[in-house]
Amino acid sequence: MAEQSRWDLGGRDVDALYLEAQRFRGEPLSARAWSKLRKNRAAWFAWVFLCTIGIASLLAPLLPIPSPKTMHPVTRPAPPVWPWLDKTKGEFRVDYWNLNAFDARLVELRKSMYGKFQTGPWLGTDAQGRDLLARIVWGSRKSIVTALAATAISLGIGVAWGAWAALKGGRTDRWMMRIVDVLYSLPFVFLVITALALFDAPRANLGEALVNRDVVFFVVLGAVFWLTMARVIRGQVLALKSSEFVLASRAMGASTGWILRHHVLPNVFSVAVVYLTLTLPSVMLAEAFLSFLGLGVQAPAVSFGLLVADGVDAINALRVHWWLFTFPAVAMATVLLALFVLGDGLRDALDVRAKEPTTP
Repeated sequence: MAEQSRWDLGGRDVDALYLEAQRFRGEPLSARAWSKLRKNRAAWFAWVFLCTIGIASLLAPLLPIPSPKTMHPVTRPAPPVWPWLDKTKGEFRVDYWNLNAFDARLVELRKSMYGKFQTGPWLGTDAQGRDLLARIVWGSRKSIVTALAATAISLGIGVAWGAWAALKGGRTDRWMMRIVDVLYSLPFVFLVITALALFDAPRANLGEALVNRDVVFFVVLGAVFWLTMARVIRGQVLALKSSEFVLASRAMGASTGWILRHHVLPNVFSVAVVYLTLTLPSVMLAEAFLSFLGLGVQAPAVSFGLLVADGVDAINALRVHWWLFTFPAVAMATVLLALFVLGDGLRDALDVRAKEPTTP
């Protein structure tokens, strides 16, 4: 018994300390970031607001609102009507553009739930008698989908380009970043017009079913907005390039692709997520600008840019139909503001060097 305690070398104490340390393990980065995000009231409110808008736009065919395409012959746009003063009767008609299977199922479910009931012109109507509330809901859907798709494309291209250039270094890095500089010098609108024009001929020959214009528009926006992402990621990877774990992996014969997948990308993930939330409003603004000029989303589809363009066209010297411009502009500005606030909150939440505020 004495010999056993003599040669134990404190093993039992080490086991006890290890068990005690297990009780105080640090929480994962995701859990810590989520906790900090919930404590940030502005960012948390922006997150809840964006989730609500996203769900409402996704379930737009299920909502008891009129079809955004249904027209009613009118002499002038109808002003907004307060919900409690709405005396309209339900006259819902299934009048949509080509719907996918999911949206068609939601429309059938909406008919079974509400029948012919529909809300009145709570936000007014346009010059064709189309309900503005319905067009804003469906327009938010189109703008959000366009921004998400284009931002995802820009994220993939920018992260891969910037990380690969920084890891390879030397002549490869110089040439890749010079390409970024050249693309930066080209006008944004010129790039979009050129890319869309290049795809017009294949769409005319192969048809819209094979070359969808919306997909082309997503790719064009994503191919424009990846440049800044590439520079940001390159700077982060250059800082990681001289880290001990990267040098050890290279000494063990790991390839650049393996290091990129297992070491670099997980460490730049937080930066990419933060910049993703800051890129979304920029892409949404670009979509609205191009749609306003007639280069983006095409009628009969609807987006924030098309709604603002219709509102501007309705302004004349004799009568200003303020609701046609005000409500779409407020809706778009609110979504953009929420995205910016959420981006700032995510930046603070994912910053591992930031200290938790201490309560007195």
